[in-house]
Amino acid sequence: MSTAPVRATQVRSYEHHFFVSIGIIAAVIILVGFSRTYYLKEFFQTPALLPIIHLHGALFTSWVVLFIAQAWLVSSHRSRIHMRLGIAGFLLAIAMIVVGTTAAITVARVGHVRPGGPPPLVFLVVPIFDMLVFSVLTIAGFLIRRRPDYHKRIMAVATLSLMTAAFGRMIVMVQGRGNVKLALTFTALLVTIATASDAILHRRIHPDSSGLAASFSCQYLYVSALPKQMHGCPSPGGSPTDQGSGTQQNSTTLVLWDFSYLLVSTTKFPGADNVTESMLSRFGDHKSEWFRREVG
Repeated sequence: MSTAPVRATQVRSYEHHFFVSIGIIAAVIILVGFSRTYYLKEFFQTPALLPIIHLHGALFTSWVVLFIAQAWLVSSHRSRIHMRLGIAGFLLAIAMIVVGTTAAITVARVGHVRPGGPPPLVFLVVPIFDMLVFSVLTIAGFLIRRRPDYHKRIMAVATLSLMTAAFGRMIVMVQGRGNVKLALTFTALLVTIATASDAILHRRIHPDSSGLAASFSCQYLYVSALPKQMHGCPSPGGSPTDQGSGTQQNSTTLVLWDFSYLLVSTTKFPGADNVTESMLSRFGDHKSEWFRREVG
């Protein structure tokens, strides 16, 4: 008697639990990472948040809750409800992208500096790129929703791609300063573990995994091209060797900085014009100092 049907049934059962588990793990990471600055901020007496940040947090929390609910609905064989919620999920993703980008620009305009982090306009390129990665993955997942095996893996990685910010907060808790590269490494490691677990479960690597791995490789290379102070190194003032050199890296850095400058200088919101003007002036001085040191 063939054991293939039994094996297939077991794999489907384990797979349903697998994606629910990914959602729960993501929820735990976010709860821990943002406990002091968002979920439990009243106990830690951290600074008040802007309304756009509250909206940003509510939307991103809703996404993780929805992912868990969607995975549970599939495991409970309630596909019709899952598909209806999927439309709402896509609209939620659009709102997340708009609000997430707006929140990042708003924080940069206000001039908030993270512990041990670079100037606001330098850091702005990180959340902007995160939103780009999330946008590509969620749109791809929506377009390929008729292929469940691809759809659920893409949506899982889209959800895990949001963990970088939470890991970044955890690093600040432990080290007292930020480290973008390390936070991204933890996210990539999380995706790798999920991919490896999926391969062990199915006794093969799903074709979709190679594309997802490529997207994270691009993201990692992107962060590697940023100034070294983005990685948790000392701020400007060290030797050219410490800060990184080379025509290609200098050109990449200038393009990214100018992109951030353009975003902030052309985006308006009430009551911040004076703050923004002062902050952009400081950014110009900082960029000029960096340019003289690195380019000569």
